Amino acid sequence: MAKPVLLLHCPVEGEGILRRAAEAGAACPAPVLPLGLPCLRFASEALLLEAFRLGAAGVALLGCEHCLHGEREAWLGKLELVQTVLEGFGLGRDRVALLTGTQERFAEPMGALARFAEALAPSPLRWPGDAADPLDNRSLIAGAVRALLDATGREPGRVPVGPGQPFARVEVNAAGCTLCGACAFVCPTHAITRDERRNVIEFAHLRCVACGMCEPACPERVITLHRELFLERAALRPQVLAEDAMIACRRCGKEYINRRALETIEARVLGLAGLGDTFAEGRREILRMCPECRAVAAILEMQKGWQP
Repeated sequence: MAKPVLLLHCPVEGEGILRRAAEAGAACPAPVLPLGLPCLRFASEALLLEAFRLGAAGVALLGCEHCLHGEREAWLGKLELVQTVLEGFGLGRDRVALLTGTQERFAEPMGALARFAEALAPSPLRWPGDAADPLDNRSLIAGAVRALLDATGREPGRVPVGPGQPFARVEVNAAGCTLCGACAFVCPTHAITRDERRNVIEFAHLRCVACGMCEPACPERVITLHRELFLERAALRPQVLAEDAMIACRRCGKEYINRRALETIEARVLGLAGLGDTFAEGRREILRMCPECRAVAAILEMQKGWQP
């Protein structure tokens, strides 16, 4: 069975090693497909996972021992994330390998590449014949996760990631959420959205970049950010974080606010010193009216001598 291997290489030592090997008659073994990049730091987790979606048995990266661009640590974190995903689905961490060397010692990395390709087991994924669309990173990652779910039949669930990884899962204490929408307003990737028609707050996990802006933006402090990947089918579609029933205006019957928001407003207004008597008896109903009816009711009460 074919075991295609994608070889990503940099234009400095990576390309030089391949050129020197070819000149010496030691070109890449048959299943290895070389692909040049401006630098290996451009090998994103999305690109690597897309290679596996397309049927690669493994991905090797060939480059400099000491990257000239000095971003090796951040880039190694991407490789670690891909290895974690593959391990979660039972494919093993050893399907991704980083090979470094110099043109003068080209035989060492080329030998390691041959051993890497030979040791790989066939991949359970087969390219379905479609093109990834759209080509943004998060869509590519979602497509790869979907393919891994289908091919392996596994759902690894919650997989912890490092603090520097741009992935997180948002959890909301729904009982304390007033659906104010502050979290959705500050979310830069629209991972959190508010559907006013359905009166729900939803979360699209694979859009989240773990910026953390939602936590301090929440006035009720009911949001918690978990640094983890949620590798289940549920992560491929928006999940409801909080929902609530709508309350109808006591005067006109039009729905205008959700229940928990109204209860929070009433508790805070009536808890203010001096306002308890202001909204005593029948005037408390003013708080349970839509803005239009509330204005009319307040004017009618003031004509009776009420001073809000």
